Amino acid sequence: MTRNTAPGPEPCPRPGLTQDKAGAGYWRDVWLREAPEPVDLDDATLRNHINLRLGRFFTRHLPPARPGQILLEAGCGASAWLPVFARRFGYQVMGVDYSEQGCGLAQAVLRKARVPGEILRADLFASPAKLRGRADVVFSQGLVEHFTPTSGVLERLAWLTRPGGLVLTLVPNMRGLTGLLQRLMDKRIYDLHVPLTPAALARAHRACGLMPEAWGHLGTLNLGVINCSRWARTPLAHRALTLALGAPSLAVWQLERLFKAEWPSNLASPLVYCVARKPCEDGL
Repeated sequence: MTRNTAPGPEPCPRPGLTQDKAGAGYWRDVWLREAPEPVDLDDATLRNHINLRLGRFFTRHLPPARPGQILLEAGCGASAWLPVFARRFGYQVMGVDYSEQGCGLAQAVLRKARVPGEILRADLFASPAKLRGRADVVFSQGLVEHFTPTSGVLERLAWLTRPGGLVLTLVPNMRGLTGLLQRLMDKRIYDLHVPLTPAALARAHRACGLMPEAWGHLGTLNLGVINCSRWARTPLAHRALTLALGAPSLAVWQLERLFKAEWPSNLASPLVYCVARKPCEDGL
């Protein structure tokens, strides 16, 4: 069963502290859509290639859950992954997001998958005290790159994590081809991101007391992550751009399957990741 907290005030800028480059208004517009289908790691089709790649990443870095262990997704708006963490890895799942629409979509995904979970509408920087050290694993995808300084939001993810727990962070590779094309397609969207290298992401984790265990680039190519929504009012142009970006990715995925390999790089990889552990002594 899922639960959403009662609507509260929207997050507001915090002068002198961590700044949210995107803001609640941006996410309110992004989440005006239907809930996605839950990720299906049994779907071996080419169009599910990126999800399968992420599934292998999680298998490598996520330990099998012991009874009662919790995985919390920070910035869980419209998350399609929470059912996977419950079914495949055995975690009790939670999600936190400040967007009312995003929380509603995450709840809808859990309902579709018939997976129990708890979705809380809360600002990470004003989270309920009961969440401190609550999670054995804190996962975020497409969250921390919207905040500056990066260590500021990572401190909050560390606050959610129990001593000895893991923080898994995924961000888009805005230093490579993904970032260049996003800047050309829609600089306004590009400017909502902090471009991060794997080393910079690892340093930001270390700066807030976490111990990075692995970091790097993930995947060979996925131009489908580029946001072309500004072209949506010109359907033919939007369709042409979508096809132009999608075709090279599909071709690369075919090569990955043919050679049973991938070639992560600073230039073309779509994602940057860091896996870090919180020290057993909780000093945060």
